[in-house]
Amino acid sequence: MRACYNGAMHRLKPLFTAMLILATLLPKASAFAQSGIRLNLSDPMIDSFPQVSVFVQVRDETGKPLDDFPASGLSLLEDNQVAPDLTVDPVQVGTRLVYALNTSPALRIRDTLGRSRYELILNALLNWWALPEYAPLGVDDLSLITAEGIQVEHTQASAEIASVLANLKPSFESEGDFELLFRALDLTNAPAPISGMPSYIFFITPLLRPSLTIPLESIIARAQASQTTIIPILVGPPEIMGQAEVDAFQRLAVETGGSLLLFESSQGLQNLAQDLIAQRTQYQLTYRSPATTSGPHEITVRLSLNDVEAEAPSRSYILELLAPEVTLLNLPGEILRSSDDPALPLEKMAPASQAVEFAVQFPDGYPRPVIQAQLLDNGEIVDQRLQPPFSPLTWDLRNQLDDATHELQVTLLDSLGLQANSPAAEIGIRVELPPRGLAALRPALSSLLLALGVLLAGVALAAILLTTGRRTVPATPSSTATQQAAQPTAVSRMRRGLPDEPIEAYLYPLEGDPDSPGTIYLTGMEINIGRDPNFAAVPLDDPSVDGLHARIIRHVDGSYFLRDQGSKAGTWVHYKPLPETGQKLAHGDIVHFGRSAYRFAFVDAPPQKEIRRTPLDEPIESSKDNVS
Repeated sequence: MRACYNGAMHRLKPLFTAMLILATLLPKASAFAQSGIRLNLSDPMIDSFPQVSVFVQVRDETGKPLDDFPASGLSLLEDNQVAPDLTVDPVQVGTRLVYALNTSPALRIRDTLGRSRYELILNALLNWWALPEYAPLGVDDLSLITAEGIQVEHTQASAEIASVLANLKPSFESEGDFELLFRALDLTNAPAPISGMPSYIFFITPLLRPSLTIPLESIIARAQASQTTIIPILVGPPEIMGQAEVDAFQRLAVETGGSLLLFESSQGLQNLAQDLIAQRTQYQLTYRSPATTSGPHEITVRLSLNDVEAEAPSRSYILELLAPEVTLLNLPGEILRSSDDPALPLEKMAPASQAVEFAVQFPDGYPRPVIQAQLLDNGEIVDQRLQPPFSPLTWDLRNQLDDATHELQVTLLDSLGLQANSPAAEIGIRVELPPRGLAALRPALSSLLLALGVLLAGVALAAILLTTGRRTVPATPSSTATQQAAQPTAVSRMRRGLPDEPIEAYLYPLEGDPDSPGTIYLTGMEINIGRDPNFAAVPLDDPSVDGLHARIIRHVDGSYFLRDQGSKAGTWVHYKPLPETGQKLAHGDIVHFGRSAYRFAFVDAPPQKEIRRTPLDEPIESSKDNVS
């Protein structure tokens, strides 16, 4: 047997030329017949919809990649609409290469030099993988399958697959058939590790008869579904190319975008390896899809190069668009609007607004921009945003002055025009209006009436005394002295304005005592402190005191709570400004209303503990004796 199996190859060139012309005329070919240029289009990538990407291969009539054409020559149409914002970028994606080696008995045949067909194929593959371009890791995805089974699966190192093949000891017992090719397609059936990575199967085999168990149509259909290019490499003498069995291999190549080769030991597989290096770089076309509806959408890519035009077979993707889902977050069930300041305008009662937060999800898996958000109160728009941030929206409560139940809802519009409504949420608003007019003075009315009653009683008593003095004889010195001793007590009692209710505590002048004039008595009722008698139960004649300066509130536990009412000079406890939230008063506290100083005290003052020191040389008394 001759060392070169393809010595008569020159006699078959007219046949290959005819086959090539026939291949360009087949319906599955991806080009216009007059151009000879073929375009292969990958499946669309819609993970980032509405941004869509596809990869395109551009080859000449011999199957070699074209890379010397301007990117502007490519155009893309989706549903017959030209993508106006198309970007074209060359991207290195690598290749997925599956070597299906049919180790049948025919590969043991030796040439005149004693070399078996298997040894020649082995050397050609090892030389292929030894090329510097195949040395880098992580560029290609490589697999090897033989008649004995899968030897290497999805390695990224050419050295690994070369080592396995170099140490392989085939049995050469199985005749092999197209079932090996069918199993090789399992290695390209899964999505490629990198989007746009082209897949190739090199079916290295002696000439086979058509399979009776696996129809050729099934193999072609699987290859087309996974976009796998099949390149049959026949091993044998040149005469086999004229046999009828070659038609099946030719059909495999043409209908999957590949080419049929006859192995020549003198040339090896170097040319094929070099051609595949160029296939690592694909053109990525990216654009914004105009699709706004669910269903199938068709993509077509065209190439215009001088007077030559080519068009790739259309690819489709199925889109399922769903409206966004909106969820309201952290809304209270009830909002209380209140104020204890009668001078505060009603619309300024707290809170004046409520933040309405919400979350947006896209159940179709395609996040996209929101272009409008609206807040509805009982169906009426109360807030709207056309620019981010959209959350939170603001619910204005200034006009909510009555108790009512409101139904809140958020509606959104996304960039595709799909609208979403959140579930309605019921929120109750309860309004506690501040006291107005006489109601504002109600806490001080009892004290005012008491003071007025004491004053009237004093006037009446004075009139009686004057009248009695005119009608009676002059009193004796002793009786006059008695009357003079009694009168100060009555007068001082009127000045203090002692209330009828039991006194629990008092605020007496800092330089005086509880019996001093100007003492403020606390009988368990809320009392206003200020300079204006229309608001204050006990008016203070001090220009540093506001009309309504402070308020003293009694709690259920018997304690008294002091709160400033926005005074200018402030309210102070122990020479420290009163906190905005107020402060609980303790027995003995020094309180300033502006410059007016008082001491707070309970009538029943809590006992004070007395601590006595005991010398070390004296016996220690019991705690009952030490603390009183």
